[in-house]
Parts: sequence; C-alpha cells; structure tokens
Amino acid sequence: MPFLRGVLQVAIRLAVVLGALAFLLELFFVDIYKVPHNGMAPTLVYGDEVVVWRDATMDMGDVMLCEHPAAPGKTVLGRAIAFAGSTVSTDRFGSIYVDSSRSTTEPLGTQRFYDVTRSRMYTMDYGSLQYAHLHTHEFYRESGMPFVITPYQVNRGAFLLGDNRSDSDDDSREFGEVDPNHCLGQVILRLRPAPSNGDDISHFYFSLIR
Repeated sequence: MPFLRGVLQVAIRLAVVLGALAFLLELFFVDIYKVPHNGMAPTLVYGDEVVVWRDATMDMGDVMLCEHPAAPGKTVLGRAIAFAGSTVSTDRFGSIYVDSSRSTTEPLGTQRFYDVTRSRMYTMDYGSLQYAHLHTHEFYRESGMPFVITPYQVNRGAFLLGDNRSDSDDDSREFGEVDPNHCLGQVILRLRPAPSNGDDISHFYFSLIR
C-alpha cells in the first residue's frame, strides 16, 4: 500500500505539472484549432484537432493558418509553396513549378478516402512530393482527374496549396495569395485525430505535422 500511495502521489503531481504547462502554452504560445475541411488530406482531415504555434515565421512547406484574404473573420489553411516575386504553375503532367524549379513526385499507389463533407468515398492517387530538396510531404489527387495551377505570380504574400489536389476550393487556387502578416500561426501537432471513416487514412494522437 505505501508503494501504491507513492506512485499515486507522483502521478497526481505529474498531472498537475503537465496541466499547468499546457495552460501556459495555450495562454502564451499556441492555439487549438479544429480542421474545417478536407483540402489538406491526407495530412489533415476534417475534424482533426491540431496545435497552431502563434506568429510562426512562414517557410517553404509549412502548413499555415491565415486570415482569409477576401472574407474578414474567416480563416484558411494550406501549405506555403511560393512567396513574393515567384510564379507558381503546373506543367501538362501536373508537376508543380515555382519559377523554373520543378517539384519531384514519387507515386505511392492509391488509397480509399472518405470525405465526410461530401458523404462519399473516393479513390485517390497517393504520392510523395519534394519541393527543390527543401521539403517533402504526402499528397492526394483523385484518380483520373487533372491537376492544374494556372500560372500565378505572387506579388506581396504567399501561395497556399492544399495537399488534397482535387479540392481547389480551399486554397490559393480559389482565394489567391495570403498576407503572411495576417497569418495566425503554423500547424505543428495533431492533438486528436478525427474519428475513422473506414478508409485508408490512419492518424494518431500527438503526431507532428510536416
């Protein structure tokens, strides 16, 4: 009994310390955000709870939460792939170009993806993409569907692209560039994954976002 009492006391103290640390982090450094769409699948899906590091400096490949450039009070979520002075586009094969720098892709097969916002199961081409040896991440594209970015010159801000290439409504293909000074922060951690929908996406608690 004394041993169990000691273990319990240590566990309670640890819980108090962790709770205090979480409170301070959220008070001064981070926000908790629930992903509102599937434009970032498979990296993030609708309903994931994530940690946003406030006022992070935006870099190539970062997943950023920003103010909507045309709708005050709304936010947008995407991956920064081009900055002021650069032009982003695709070729006829769907490869992304930032100026003359071409991204490289590695096909990883197909995956089933259930989009709860559309109540439909999709077959997605699943791959890995690298931007000029600076950043690598996974992406989706609906099988058989083209992926096109009309050449877009970024004037003063940043171009955000979703990892779900087939969802063009929730990134800069729809709303244009964002102002980095109006970004709320960088998504760095998944706290709690959305409930499974019987597809091939498997997310875990407390997983880093890259």
